[in-house]
Amino acid sequence: MRDAIRGSQVLALDYRKPGEPSARRLVAPTRLELRDGQVFLEGVDLGRGALRTYRLDRIEAATATTEAWPAALPARERTVAGTAQVVATRAAAAMLADYATSEPVSVDGERVRLEIEVWSEASVLRAVAACGGDAEVVAPASLRAAMRRFALDALGEGDAAASA
Repeated sequence: MRDAIRGSQVLALDYRKPGEPSARRLVAPTRLELRDGQVFLEGVDLGRGALRTYRLDRIEAATATTEAWPAALPARERTVAGTAQVVATRAAAAMLADYATSEPVSVDGERVRLEIEVWSEASVLRAVAACGGDAEVVAPASLRAAMRRFALDALGEGDAAASA
């Protein structure tokens, strides 16, 4: 799916909604996002002409097609904004593997450094936070500061830190 996003390639998805049979959808995929422990594919459903979100665990098959990429995408479409450097335990690095643009490089016996794609600031913050403290954004500085604010807000200390 990452290759289809990077290469602007339309996919045929066999997608199953709960309690319904699988249905085929032609999708121009725009990003992957981790939310509440679930991975989602966002893309333009060509049959509906609208942006849709698909839970990855409900996609039964994904096949590349020769369908033309849409000339214009809805306003919410986001492109890759760059990469972030993350230092993590090997287990946390495995959790971030779907976002990785590099192989993990050992920092010490237990921790590795890797680069992950920044689809949106919020998706990176959620993905790193889902590692439960076993991953740390080290660059860029702006994303590191955003991660700090995210953590303070989660702890209910955001207002106190902002006024200090």
